[in-house]
Formats: sequence, C-alpha cells, structure tokens
Amino acid sequence: RGLVGSEMCIRDRATRDAGLDINLQNIIDAIGFKSIRDYPMKLECCGAPLMAPNPVLGLKVGGAKLSGALKSGADLMLTTCPYCLEMLDYRQESISSISEIEISMPVMYYQQILGLVLGFDPRDLGLNFNMSPVERILERFKK
Repeated sequence: RGLVGSEMCIRDRATRDAGLDINLQNIIDAIGFKSIRDYPMKLECCGAPLMAPNPVLGLKVGGAKLSGALKSGADLMLTTCPYCLEMLDYRQESISSISEIEISMPVMYYQQILGLVLGFDPRDLGLNFNMSPVERILERFKK
C-alpha cells in the first residue's frame, strides 16, 4: 500500500509554468513512503471549481478521483491545494451520498505528513480539523 498525490492542481500548474519539476510523488518517496505513481484520475481536477455552477457534477468528479486512488491501493492522498483538501477531505460524506459508494480515504496536506515524520504533534499540524479518517494514519505515528 502507499500514498498518492492529488496532481494537476494550482501548485502543479504554477510550478510547471515556471519551468520547475516539483513532483509530489518525489516528495512522498523522499520522506520514506511508497508513492503510487499512477492511478485513475491522477491528472484530473478534484472537482472543486465545479461546485458553484454544478455541485452534483463537482462531487461526482471528486468521487471519481478518490475512487481511483482507493482502487490503486492507496492508504492516503496528499495535496498542496486548499481546494483539493476542501473537496477531497471535507466533502467525503457528500460525495458518498451522491455516488452511492462509500468513500473513506484519509486526505492531508503534504505539510501535515511531513510534520508527522518530523515528530510534530498532530494537533499542532491542524489534523484535528481534517474530516477524512486520518486517525488510521495517525496510529502509525503513535510512540
């Protein structure tokens, strides 16, 4: 099992436009986790920009991205984008209710997992505000 990154976001587009090759999968590998480099919907948006004009479609797109990550065997999805965290972490219950599939995937900012690796307290990293089931990941860091 491993971790996936939510790619093709604000961060990805901005760094690629600037000529930088900063890849979330490389960061995942560098901090000692197994990166799942390819999964269905990896290069697709999380659906957050669709929430204003078409909330149902936005939730379906988010559900497809999370389902793809789950099917790949991922234990956790990381993101650097506040829209992705809002969509993929905070809205899992709504996604599950409209997609008729139970979605239960921990989602965190990559800075949060990095903080855990460095020994920071989960509350200091704001993990008590995440709404996805991050407790499964936090169990791995208990001393």
